Amino acid sequence: MEKRKSFAKSHHKAAIKRLIYENGSLSRTEIQQKTGIRPASITQLTRELIEENILIEKGLGNNQKGKKQRLLTLNPNGGTVIGIEFDPQSIHGLLIDLENKIISEKNYTLPEKATGNQFVEQLKKTIHQLIHADPTHMTPLLGIGIADPGLVDREQGVSLFCSQIADWRDVPLRQIMEKEFQLPIYVEGNTNCKLLAESLFGAGRNFQNQIYIDLSYGIGASLMTHGSFYYGAQGLAGELGHIQYDKSGPICSCGSHGCLEMFVSSSAVIRSIKNAIQHGVISPYLDHIRENTAFLSIHSFIKAANENDKFCASLVEEMGRTLGEVIANVVNLLNPEAILIGGELADLGDLIINPVKGTVRRQSLELATRNLAFKVAEIKDRPAARGAASLVLNQVFKGNELF
Repeated sequence: MEKRKSFAKSHHKAAIKRLIYENGSLSRTEIQQKTGIRPASITQLTRELIEENILIEKGLGNNQKGKKQRLLTLNPNGGTVIGIEFDPQSIHGLLIDLENKIISEKNYTLPEKATGNQFVEQLKKTIHQLIHADPTHMTPLLGIGIADPGLVDREQGVSLFCSQIADWRDVPLRQIMEKEFQLPIYVEGNTNCKLLAESLFGAGRNFQNQIYIDLSYGIGASLMTHGSFYYGAQGLAGELGHIQYDKSGPICSCGSHGCLEMFVSSSAVIRSIKNAIQHGVISPYLDHIRENTAFLSIHSFIKAANENDKFCASLVEEMGRTLGEVIANVVNLLNPEAILIGGELADLGDLIINPVKGTVRRQSLELATRNLAFKVAEIKDRPAARGAASLVLNQVFKGNELF
């Protein structure tokens, strides 16, 4: 009987912490309404969590009757977490407190064609510098999350493969970092981390079944069903960029012809611009590139598209329709509540969203698109690192107490 009571109490405490983590701050009444826990128990549990320095009272809010109530939030001094994201050129790290505020940020550019060993050593240095960036050196570090740009065995914490990093195969990231730092280490795919951040703090907060599409150098996708990631048998679910769109199209890095990311991605944009210049296509943007090739970038392309440069706007429209044709099949297959568009091409906003939306609505089942939401990802500042940090906190608030 005592064991059952102790388990229920621990479970209720974990539920309260997670609820406040996901909502920022709540009154005791709001916690009771959302959890169904008896008011007297809420009073006792929150008192204990305050005594344990996990929660603090901060400010006042109004209940439904307009009465002022004290708000509870996580104690920012109760712990910190580190989130790391990296790509073939750079490493970015964040030290974040329990209020999801960035305490410190470290960014590093790696030499061209950096080796796997160089990456691992710089990852260690980045984490060490973030640890020492805590001004008090008193706040406990709860763990480290790593967003990996390649294929990941998340159960073992192994980075299996990243085509753009030399000799990067079967790297035991969790084992290496646990040995170095003696802390819990969580390794997850880059795109899954971005969706996790959006589902907690961004455009995906109100959806349990959603797809995040990452339009960057290539295309990645992350699938969430009933609030949990869908990985597939070998963890390969979400390889949207390698769906064959045109079997007679250009060869992809995976070895197949005409993969979607050969038509819709940052790398596809750069190829299209270079091809248009080579074939004498005229537009103000292309003329500018001809005069100064240093001006060629995704940022300048997005700016020109938003300024209605004919070539750029037409290319975005074409990419949106192409992406929409593939997403239409995914919608029929998975029936999500929302499609989130992220990555650097998401800065195109409605220019890319509208042709995607129009094509999906024309080509998918009407019932599957009736309430389907299309949204641009909201978290612009290191979304993968933020999601990686949340990997740690997700474990904290599951009831596996690290506090």
